Amino acid sequence: MTRRLLNLLTALSLLLCVAACVLWVRSYLRPESATWPYPNGPRVFGQTTFQSLRGALHVSRFTMVGAAAHSGGGSPKLGLVEWRGAGRIDTWNAVLPYWPVALSLSLLPAVRLLLWIWEVVTRDPTRCRVCGYDLRATPDRCPECGMPVSPAAERTIRPRPRAPQFVRPNPPGPAHVDGPCTYHNSR
Repeated sequence: MTRRLLNLLTALSLLLCVAACVLWVRSYLRPESATWPYPNGPRVFGQTTFQSLRGALHVSRFTMVGAAAHSGGGSPKLGLVEWRGAGRIDTWNAVLPYWPVALSLSLLPAVRLLLWIWEVVTRDPTRCRVCGYDLRATPDRCPECGMPVSPAAERTIRPRPRAPQFVRPNPPGPAHVDGPCTYHNSR
């Protein structure tokens, strides 16, 4: 269950990282913006704007409190408001660059990839891949979990036999060298 959840979070993080990278590149090629007006009565009007521009997400919000009048036939729901008279304007702006978002979303997939590479490189072929039991005594199947041994691990555990080599024994006693071969002078 934990492994599935971690795999799901890794996939989601990778997907969001790709989306952030696409938005990052797209903000340089084609700037975009979206605005949401929110009229809160006859004397209060506000608006929130999101802009994807030059590698960052810009969020700005302003609220006008005081005397506001509708401009020529416009509606406050459409954001066509003309400011008249005394009152106050509250504004705030926030800028969130895309690169820290993409970097932070790529950390989990990168760590998981490095751990997987480390596991593949350092895997001991003489041990069971499932439970880690030493397979040198039973090279066909793991006695702990019953997992069959992979062909690559089987070659490592039970290497192919070498061709027999002739070894001439040297019996004890005086010996002399006659050419490339050493032999015993027994008679």
